[in-house]
Amino acid sequence: MKKKVRFLGMIAAIAIASCGDDSDFNWPETDPVSGIVYQRSGNGYVVTGRNGAIHTGIVLVIPDAYNGFPVTAIGRSAFFNDSLTEVTIPDSVTSIGHAAFWRNRLTKATIGGGVTSIGINAFFENSLTEVIIPDSVASIDEGAFEDNDLVTITIGSGVASIGGRAFFINSLTEVTIPDNVTSIGADAFRNNSLTEVIIGNGVTSIGDGAFQWNPLAKVAIGANVNIMNDDSAGWFSNTWPWFRELYSGNGRLAGTYVYANDAWTRQTD
Repeated sequence: MKKKVRFLGMIAAIAIASCGDDSDFNWPETDPVSGIVYQRSGNGYVVTGRNGAIHTGIVLVIPDAYNGFPVTAIGRSAFFNDSLTEVTIPDSVTSIGHAAFWRNRLTKATIGGGVTSIGINAFFENSLTEVIIPDSVASIDEGAFEDNDLVTITIGSGVASIGGRAFFINSLTEVTIPDNVTSIGADAFRNNSLTEVIIGNGVTSIGDGAFQWNPLAKVAIGANVNIMNDDSAGWFSNTWPWFRELYSGNGRLAGTYVYANDAWTRQTD
């Protein structure tokens, strides 16, 4: 019996030792004026949420520093299902976490020039009509701006990849994909009002359905997108097989393609 008690005591001691203390844990800190909740991370702070009643008309300006340290990130789900109508993100922030502003009432979002990544569903289910992606951003993740009211977007010169569903369900009528972008994910611009698309020369991969459910009439495209062996449903509507044959049937011909009178044609100088 004594051996059994001694054995259980050793297990308890090991468990306590493995847990350690909480002296190294950075507890959340709430700014008493703004209600913004911060958590220390390395040499800066991550915004993790907001304390305060949910009501209409919250205009949120995130500062570039807190307690003398830079604010470097917006955490995952930080403002999920809140009631923000406008948000300004400072240049000190480098990343916007997954679902950070999902399901708010945002009509305006100013993204600082230090942001390098915009996470999955970061601005999903809002009412944004315009967004400028700064040149510092390298990737726009899946669903980042899905289900908004976007009419205008500007994609910065640093963006290399646009994730699947990134701009799905919006009101875009035209879009320019700059040369620095190499990949466009599946359904990225599905279900908009696009009539014209300019696809940069750097794009080599376009996912299935990227431009589906759009009344496309004009597509400008470089010669680097490989669709020769693509057996998928295509980038857009049921006219896809004709476009594909015209573009890649003779070796991926760069140019401007126009759809009129139930046919795609390639414009020549």
